[in-house]
Amino acid sequence: MLAEERPPYLQDRVHPQGPQRPPPRTVARFEDYRAAVKSRALPHLSVSASKRVRRHHHPSHCAAYGNELLRFHCTSVSCPLGAGGATSLCTSATNPCGVCTVIRHGFPRGQHPNGVGTTASSSRAHDNCEPLTAEDGSDGERRAMLVCRVITGRVHRAGSSISQ
Repeated sequence: MLAEERPPYLQDRVHPQGPQRPPPRTVARFEDYRAAVKSRALPHLSVSASKRVRRHHHPSHCAAYGNELLRFHCTSVSCPLGAGGATSLCTSATNPCGVCTVIRHGFPRGQHPNGVGTTASSSRAHDNCEPLTAEDGSDGERRAMLVCRVITGRVHRAGSSISQ
């Protein structure tokens, strides 16, 4: 669909990007972790199978998919990625944008010491996204919504205490 054909509320706002494929080493580590979560869930199937729980929290579902979820994470875009069909990641070593950093290196631990904040809905991720400032190297208006395939281990709800 050309930009002129899109509804006015979508023009110059949504710039879809194709899926960014992680390196094979990262995929292998992800698959190994999924298998480990799945193997830890299997012994608990007989204990919890008689209890009524929501389908997506059912232990057999956890075992089948390794407790895999699609979650949303909002971050900044300060480069032309996505605008006008641009597909190259920014190369600024001093101040790279959030989305290019995540695509290249994953989520930086320094910025997420207690884990990466993801949500079940894109609107909640957008609402929770940190406000952008001129210091970020952005004009304060461009954000990227990342759809992340995650394996849930210990889930922490915002506002509750973190126990190690």
